[in-house]
Amino acid sequence: MPVDSRHPCCTVLDGALWVAPVPVPDAAGSRSRDVRAGVRGGGRVVAAGGVVGACLLVLTAVRGWGVDEVAAVAVVALVGAVVGAATTVGVVRVVESDQRDVVGDGVTLPAGAVPLPRSLARAAPDDATGEELVLWATRALRLRRAREALLSGAGPEARGEPGASVQARLGRAEEEHRAARRDWGPVGELLGLPDP
Repeated sequence: MPVDSRHPCCTVLDGALWVAPVPVPDAAGSRSRDVRAGVRGGGRVVAAGGVVGACLLVLTAVRGWGVDEVAAVAVVALVGAVVGAATTVGVVRVVESDQRDVVGDGVTLPAGAVPLPRSLARAAPDDATGEELVLWATRALRLRRAREALLSGAGPEARGEPGASVQARLGRAEEEHRAARRDWGPVGELLGLPDP
């Protein structure tokens, strides 16, 4: 059975099949319960940040500033808790934004998502993991880009360039194409696919 958008790590976006190394939420958000929740136990993380902030500020106030009134220590603890919680929320949002790429129509895909060529999706086993599909798709796309670079290496834009520059660019393109073919070889053999 071919891999399609029903695979937990795949989704269709703008007519293309995309695969991610982790489960992708569908339109209803039913897949991957904690994708939208962000950090697991988000409320506990924020509360822990508040406790740490309160403790640090109270310790600084009592030991460093010599505050000894109970009301003043309570106010400092409250301020520390608010600052600690707010800092934790900010850090969590920054980390989550680094882990996600926003792609078209407001749909959010996990970082590392790549388009999955249809030929590869048809040949892939249905029990393939998202990481395997991403690896295979990345190698197929690398080989396609290397072939395109090789074929366009001496195109019309090369006219007017010194011969050595064109030869150097063609040499780099040929080397990249050979490396990409070596990387694709085991995948092609495993899935029974010709070069993409």
